[in-house]
Amino acid sequence: MINHTHVFDLFGYAEEASEEEFILAARLLQQSWGIALARALPEARFDISLATSEREYGPVVTFCRVR
Repeated sequence: MINHTHVFDLFGYAEEASEEEFILAARLLQQSWGIALARALPEARFDISLATSEREYGPVVTFCRVR
């Protein structure tokens, strides 16, 4: 899937990390994408979402353009 990142997948076998640490990393990724997208496409608006659903494999960060 494009624009759909499972934060667990970014860190491989980080068994010592807590769920809270993964959520903090997801928030950092969310903010980073917001800054990068704003700089690359200043005329566009984006929705950058962080989901922590039980149905997902850890925190998930996604983005899409708002029209």
